Formats: sequence, C-alpha cells, structure tokens
Amino acid sequence: MQPQRRERGFARSKLVVETGAECKVYAELIPWVVAQILDLPPAQTERLTAMIRENLLPGNRVYRYNYVKDNCATRPLDMIEAATGRRFEFGDTLSGITYRDEMRFNHRYYPWYQFGIDLALGSGLDYELTPRE
Repeated sequence: MQPQRRERGFARSKLVVETGAECKVYAELIPWVVAQILDLPPAQTERLTAMIRENLLPGNRVYRYNYVKDNCATRPLDMIEAATGRRFEFGDTLSGITYRDEMRFNHRYYPWYQFGIDLALGSGLDYELTPRE
C-alpha cells in the first residue's frame, strides 16, 4: 500500500493492511520486540498453527485495520484464545482510564502525534477501558 493512501485511510478509520507486513515493520523498528515461547499441548499447537496459516493465505491477509480493536497486537491474543479454548483474564489495574488517557500518557513527549490521533480517531477513544482492553 502506498504511504499516501495508507495515511488517508488511517485518517478515515478505513485502513486496510496486510497481515504479516505490519508486524514485520514493528519488529524492524522496535528492537525490544521479542518472541514469546508458548508451552502448549500438541493439539493446541496444531490448532494455532493451522489458524495462523489460514490467516496468512492470500485471500485472508488483507483486513480492515482498527487502531485499538483489530491489529497485529490484538489478533495473536484472539488466535491463542481460540486455539486453547480459554479466555485470558487480566487484573483490573486501569479503573476509570480511557484509551485516550493511555495514549496521552504514552505520547506525552509527542504532542503532535497525539493531536493526530485525537483528530483521526475522535470520540471512539473516550470510554472506560475494561481490564482486557
């Protein structure tokens, strides 16, 4: 996808990305990204492997990206949960916090970046996060 088209799509929340491509970019740009070894029984390993292969088929690679709900950080968790038949529980440590609060904290040294997020994503970031989110 050409950069200009990607930026326009992002601004309209209609960004379409290719699975695998975006995660490779993150791995190249962020040196502290590491592989996590999963100690799964063989049947769950096979299910997860089959799901990943299915997701990487040419007809399934492209999907409508959502900055906070459907991206290369959320998809692996969803697949692991589906393969194991288990939903992970997360402690309630963010009481009263919104996506925007979290983003503002993480982007506090990048005000123009946060301004772009505020502009592009709008009020969809202003509800209280659940522990899972």
